[in-house]
Amino acid sequence: MSGKFVSLIEGSGVIESSRSRYSSLQISHYKDLSDKKFLDKLIADYKELNPVDSRGAEIAQAGVIYMATKMGEVLLHDTSPDNVMWIIQEFCDQVSLQFKDWRRRELVVYPLESLLMIIFLARCCGKVTAKEILEFYRARLLELVYLIPGLTECYNELSISTINRVFRGINPEQLNNFFVTYFTKVRRRITEQITYHSDRLKSKGIDVKDTYTFDGQEVVSTFRRGEDRRCKGGQIVSTYDSTNLQCLTYMVVDKKNQEKECIVKMLEQLGDKASGKVFMADALNTVSAVTNAINQAQGFYLMPIKKNGGNKELLEHVTAIFNREHKHVVKESYQELNHGRIDEWHFEVLPAEKYLDKRIKNEHANLKTLVKYTHIRTPMHNGEALETTTTERYYISSLPFDETVVFQVKYSILDYWFIEAHHGILDTPRVFNQDDLQACNDNTIANNAGLNKMCLDFVSYIRQELSIKGKQKTPYSYNITMQKLNDLTTFELLEYFYDYWLDAVDESPLKTPTSNKLKLETIIEKYNSSSGSYKSFLF
Repeated sequence: MSGKFVSLIEGSGVIESSRSRYSSLQISHYKDLSDKKFLDKLIADYKELNPVDSRGAEIAQAGVIYMATKMGEVLLHDTSPDNVMWIIQEFCDQVSLQFKDWRRRELVVYPLESLLMIIFLARCCGKVTAKEILEFYRARLLELVYLIPGLTECYNELSISTINRVFRGINPEQLNNFFVTYFTKVRRRITEQITYHSDRLKSKGIDVKDTYTFDGQEVVSTFRRGEDRRCKGGQIVSTYDSTNLQCLTYMVVDKKNQEKECIVKMLEQLGDKASGKVFMADALNTVSAVTNAINQAQGFYLMPIKKNGGNKELLEHVTAIFNREHKHVVKESYQELNHGRIDEWHFEVLPAEKYLDKRIKNEHANLKTLVKYTHIRTPMHNGEALETTTTERYYISSLPFDETVVFQVKYSILDYWFIEAHHGILDTPRVFNQDDLQACNDNTIANNAGLNKMCLDFVSYIRQELSIKGKQKTPYSYNITMQKLNDLTTFELLEYFYDYWLDAVDESPLKTPTSNKLKLETIIEKYNSSSGSYKSFLF
């Protein structure tokens, strides 16, 4: 690369804080992009070292040409660090600041930030295991050598053991902090997204509070060393913004009965975000420690009650109140026809302070509203209704009672179930296949969970961008989204990542990725017909 561009990168300040690490990488590994012969040789070496099918070779060749084109545009026209190339340095810089490399420095071949960039990009394309990540690296080596500092001196030497060492060695708390800092901003409000439940959103009022949900998810194939394989080694407890479909934070424990402690800690981690939000969890976590923590965070709890958790007497009393005072309830209903069935939801509320007997055992402070929820599901076949199933649940809430609280209850309970969809996406075999993780090392389990959360948030962002660009009435499935991501060149993927990194509600206007992408065949045809200089190719 020319001295002008090296000076630009070095003078931008982006990598200044990690200078000691990057100085050994020699930023001049970005070769002179005006030398077409050099690029031809690199492509030939790549094909010889890494034979792939014709489509893979075509993507790799087009990828490096497209990437080189964009880098050439930066070289000739851009004098600021605010370009797609900047995101690579920014990501690596933040990794070097927030992660401590546990390896002996004199033995390090691959910088940690370079490895994490490769792992992140691979996982965003559905490459989860160390073997799949290595295959991704080899298939896209031509682009990665150009793009990521630290790869030029270790051409094609990455191993499965090196990748697994990263999973084991990273401090899970550092990865969690990195996730919370950079991957939990709301990039696109739910009202601006293409969703499967647009009718529900249209009926929601502007005064409805966001709903945050807590839930645990077992990683089925994990285990504990020396114990029965039925004892799972990992339980991921998440805080999920069920209104805007965004994971906010997570913790990993080895036992399901530790969820309550995790919820209390995550509420502290949320800080000011918790104020004014409605919090929900399953009945297992309806205990005074959780409801009191929600009160202290200035949120509102809306929790189901069952016979466990010391709530048996309270449940029986609330059930009797609704049976006795059914004429005085405030009601609201909702109906949807989806997937060959009719779903009906009925919500009833009563003021707790008026009807709740103070002699009944109740450990939940600030209880103001009682809720009865009824779900009626009717499967349909050839236009005919089949056997109907009815489910009833009771909830307690600190939401102040009035005539409108039933609307908040309605949308909070409907939104709650999106956390189950979030878990289902993580477990989908063609997406992240989380349930198939066979590991007993605590760090490996926690770090895989964190990387999945990071990548899912980014993939969901791209899914919306692709669906909007494709003028879809409903969003692409995650399986289709992953297929489309695998068809992108690495540089195109980084263009989306650049937009994602900078986009945030109330911080900058929503952007769409650059639309001047060429088809792979067109890129190769233009390149092969160009003369020995990139100037004729670029312009």
